[in-house]
Amino acid sequence: MKINIITCHDVYNYGASLQAYALMTYLSTKGHDTAIIDYKPDYLSHHYEFGYVDEKNRYYPLCQKYKLIKFLYSLRLIPITYATWRRIKPFNTFKKDRLLCTKCYSSLQSLQNDPPIADLYIAGSDQIWNCNLPNGKDAAFFLNFGTPKRRISYAASFAMEFIPEQYIDMLNDYLQNLDNISVRESSAVQLLDNIGIKSKLVVDPVYLLSRQQWSDFAGEKTFIDGKYILVYNLNHSNSAAIKEEAVKLSKIYGLKIIAIDSSFKCNFSNKNMHNAGPVEFVNLIKHASFMVTDSFHGMSFSLIMHRPFSVWHKHSDSSRIHDLLKDIGADSCINNSITNFDLQWDSVDERLYSKVKDSESFLDYNIAIVQAYE
Repeated sequence: MKINIITCHDVYNYGASLQAYALMTYLSTKGHDTAIIDYKPDYLSHHYEFGYVDEKNRYYPLCQKYKLIKFLYSLRLIPITYATWRRIKPFNTFKKDRLLCTKCYSSLQSLQNDPPIADLYIAGSDQIWNCNLPNGKDAAFFLNFGTPKRRISYAASFAMEFIPEQYIDMLNDYLQNLDNISVRESSAVQLLDNIGIKSKLVVDPVYLLSRQQWSDFAGEKTFIDGKYILVYNLNHSNSAAIKEEAVKLSKIYGLKIIAIDSSFKCNFSNKNMHNAGPVEFVNLIKHASFMVTDSFHGMSFSLIMHRPFSVWHKHSDSSRIHDLLKDIGADSCINNSITNFDLQWDSVDERLYSKVKDSESFLDYNIAIVQAYE
């Protein structure tokens, strides 16, 4: 069977790249001819360009009016964008070597005019339906293209607590394209239920691959000599708590601190990994003694690799973290020092395995429907 997936797979983000790889690989190992639709509209890449200012930015009107202000503001952002620029090469290598993609489409119009042919189209995973982002308003991510074949979503995410009223009609219209809907968070199930749309809760695609598959993916070579604490911090509001935990562990166990660069530099680590790609990201987690993070996928690979971890966040924008950890009995890892708890991995694995099998059943069911009509 030929299966095409559309997702945000090429945005220089670890979670986005790895979830795309995971779903593609899972379906391919089941014997399906699987490819990722290489959909790259300008809005997914132009914010990495020097001089880009988001329309929602309070300085946007001034930057549009005065070139000097735009230039000075762009200079101010160089330290932030530089961290992403340094990752571009390993991410491009990952895409070239690990992802099987269709030809590139730069707009919804080009996708609709010459769509890739498939027996089953899948939208997801990750924040493809986040209405606060351009992709969450793009009909392409609701599979509004292609031949009249079965369309489903797998582990799609809104990454928001509620759907803004101005987008409800749009979502209702777009979601009519789909024959079956699955989402990544229980909060998303409730959001859709509130507007009269039924959906199923499934796990993020990274959980569809086994620990051994991810271990083989990461490789045995270590990038850091000796034991270390790994830090991956995405949100500045969580930085103080993450620093406190990492420094505490470093003092107790005598371990160095290694940080994976995000949008800002970690100022308390012994080494910052500036140019880690997706493979290096998983490798660093695999070989870490401890993981301290506020990242969903940092947490996810710690779970998969059985690395002791703690996940920190101040705000309620991490429902996906709360939902999953609570369901598998690992919520003691949230905003709590690693020294205060000891995960029972057998119990965690058993509960996670049950969720994974249920998610596999969702995919199997939809594939079987297509096969029945072939």
